[in-house]
Amino acid sequence: MFLNNLIFFILISILGLTSKEAQRIPEPAKNFKVELIDKAGVIIEGEYFSIEGNTYIKCKMGETQFFIPFGEIKVIEFENVLGDEVSASILLKDGTKLDVRIFKDLKCYGKTKFGKFSVKISNIQKLTFKTPLKKKKLK
Repeated sequence: MFLNNLIFFILISILGLTSKEAQRIPEPAKNFKVELIDKAGVIIEGEYFSIEGNTYIKCKMGETQFFIPFGEIKVIEFENVLGDEVSASILLKDGTKLDVRIFKDLKCYGKTKFGKFSVKISNIQKLTFKTPLKKKKLK
């Protein structure tokens, strides 16, 4: 029990979760399950994943903004921070690869079997989307 609590508090410290955020996270319209690898190499399996409460990623190619639904995405690999953006490669489920830029301070939220999490886009290395799960009430 002590070890589980210690691991939870270490993850909260690494991911930057405050006590106020630990109480409430946005409840997304759909329940997406993800595998998230942060810049420290920590692997997190989570559900109810959202970016700022949304189930799409807002990104740019050139000067055009795109809103790509999570249901279309297989994997996002985050690369270099360039000013206030992060360059990233998005692999869509149909095999299309997109090179995009994403605002680095967007916050991602979700829930694991041992607690809720929050992490900035700039602190993620890789994000793999699993099949959306049937919607159920977030606890």
